[in-house]
Amino acid sequence: MKSKFTIFTNRGFGALSVIMLLGLSALAAIDAPIAAAQDRLPAGVELNRAGTMRAPGQIMIKLKPGFKLDGVATPEAVPAELQFLLAKLGVTKLKSLGDGTNVLLLYTPLPVDSAIQIAQADPGVVQADANYVVKTNQAIAPAPNDPIYLDGRQWWLDRIHAREAWTITTGDRNLRVGVVDDGIDALHPAFAGRIAAAYDFTIESSNSTPGIEGHGTSVSGCITGKSNDGVGTAALADVTLIDGNAFGKQPFGFSFDLVRGDIFAINKGARVVNNSWGGGGLNLATVAMAEYAYEKNVVLVFSAGNSGNNEPQLPAALSQVYPNIIAVGATDFNDNVTGFSTFGAQVNVVAPGSGIWTTEPGGGYRAINGTSFSSPITTGIVALMLSANPSLTPAEVRNILEGTADDISGQGFTIKTGYGRVNAYKAVLAAKNGDTFPNKRSRLTGQVSGVDPAKVRLSLDPVGLTFKPKADGTFSLPNLGNATYRLRAAVAGQGTGQGVVEFKLNGTAGSNYQANFAFQNVKASASDPDNYVDQARYFDMRTTAATGSRYFSATGHNLGGAFQPYWEQNGGLAIFGYPISEQFTEVSPTDGKLYTVQYFERNRFELHPENAGTPYEVLLGLLGSEQTAGRNFAAGIPITGATWFSETNQALSGRFLEYWKAQGGLAIFGYPISPIIEEDGRQVQYFERNRFELHPENAGTPYQVLLGLLGVKLARQRGYVL
Repeated sequence: MKSKFTIFTNRGFGALSVIMLLGLSALAAIDAPIAAAQDRLPAGVELNRAGTMRAPGQIMIKLKPGFKLDGVATPEAVPAELQFLLAKLGVTKLKSLGDGTNVLLLYTPLPVDSAIQIAQADPGVVQADANYVVKTNQAIAPAPNDPIYLDGRQWWLDRIHAREAWTITTGDRNLRVGVVDDGIDALHPAFAGRIAAAYDFTIESSNSTPGIEGHGTSVSGCITGKSNDGVGTAALADVTLIDGNAFGKQPFGFSFDLVRGDIFAINKGARVVNNSWGGGGLNLATVAMAEYAYEKNVVLVFSAGNSGNNEPQLPAALSQVYPNIIAVGATDFNDNVTGFSTFGAQVNVVAPGSGIWTTEPGGGYRAINGTSFSSPITTGIVALMLSANPSLTPAEVRNILEGTADDISGQGFTIKTGYGRVNAYKAVLAAKNGDTFPNKRSRLTGQVSGVDPAKVRLSLDPVGLTFKPKADGTFSLPNLGNATYRLRAAVAGQGTGQGVVEFKLNGTAGSNYQANFAFQNVKASASDPDNYVDQARYFDMRTTAATGSRYFSATGHNLGGAFQPYWEQNGGLAIFGYPISEQFTEVSPTDGKLYTVQYFERNRFELHPENAGTPYEVLLGLLGSEQTAGRNFAAGIPITGATWFSETNQALSGRFLEYWKAQGGLAIFGYPISPIIEEDGRQVQYFERNRFELHPENAGTPYQVLLGLLGVKLARQRGYVL
């Protein structure tokens, strides 16, 4: 296998950093809610309390090397070593992801979780996963009655400078572009003679017809169609399509079928494949598809999602891992990022995605919104680039697309705009001239000293890259574009770090920066997971306000999701303080499990989706217990007027008792775990989840008892902040 990156990342989708560290060889399925329960579901689809949907009676397995699965289509054709497993699962039907992938979809009468557990125990199985439901990234706008050929309806063509690009090339009919969606209306006049191959993976038929939403037909119209015929819309690129229908007649599809659609398009000769969908979770089929596309030098373009927040959507977020994957956000007529567009470091570029006139089934046209349409506009530009220079590699395509994007933020790369709004003319011109790093020629260099370089991780934002120095402590990161960067260094498993160093690069060869980090007196900390240092970025970054979230300009962080109502209903600023990080995934020091967490000045929130719908969906970190681990406190003394806790042999009295009762008691603070002691020049008492401090100088005010800044203290111990 070719080497992808020397850089690895940990952004916000569970164990993806682990995937990179393990070379994508041992993956854990990651659930991610993708639709509300009221959305229409295919018959029998399971919807768990976390909101994740998956196909009932279906699991996928990846087998160890050595099994011969090429051409396998029935259970009887599976090697004898697997027949016992198939019998235990009651498998009567299966599908292969494709020759050479060693991945099968098994149909079983057993519950999905039970079937996965049985399969995972088989010595021939590397991993077993559910088959997730995936939804298109579409936001439909009402179609006006105005004829499509009226001036200005396709405003986005001028915005991306398509007409200038057409002076270089209008496309190549021999170039094939895959569209994995809900099918293309082959009878639409715009696509006459432009579909080379089609397959409906939901019914296993080469007769592909558009789904009820006509999503794939509208997506395809953003890429290609007839032009200069006086009818309908103008085409961005004159190319040929491969129709991978993975939704059929349902508004939802399954991840196994969707990735089969990508592999189908690749095997039919597609140089670029558009994927205007996302959600579900990261599973072995999705990774197998990404690996396959990478090996075959095929560009995959994904819509970033329509969440309006900075929670990365898969598979688009794999742009952080694979240089052939491009994630696209949406802009409006005024070149502003739309309110619905998902953002984050995974977004490479943005493209028009609001009020997009395009084709619809039945021969008509409509206006439509969503990152679903920003993605194919970008795909169309990629098709023009490859038409102008077929020798470009996928990594070169992405670099050109990023380097030639128009900087609509005025700040270079940002987590809202990526490198900017796509510019077809600049991209095609650079492609034609073989300029593979336009405006991405700056370099970051430096050296780490005073500690074993192998233990150091360097994090570069806002692009979300984490990388290691060389064995001699030096590092060099070339091909950086226009952005204001923030660099920090931290030692794995130790409570020390340096940074944040902030610097500006403009993307030119003469714009470079050198940063050196000299560590001294590095001491081991009590907590050790390597990925702590990679997650420091979630404290360093200053985000912008996200839709549906509460933004705190004092710290530059958002508070959203289940954490927001919990914070507001249980004391807010007075109890928890400001958020000092974004939400991210962390290993709990108490049970070793992964949780979505967010740090506040005085505590840490943990998300427990298994408790959704109960008061325990959000739990507080046991920061008091963690801070006092290894300390032995004397037992308390029962006194008149005190509340005695036999569970911990401690008493609670006076102002601390009053405060404890008034501010939530056991549910918020837990049991007292120490008597009143003197610490840092004050009387304090530790509880499972915090520390009370007595401030007599504030007597007569609500601030006579204050909570310790244990969230900040823990963040420092773990090397997140300095």
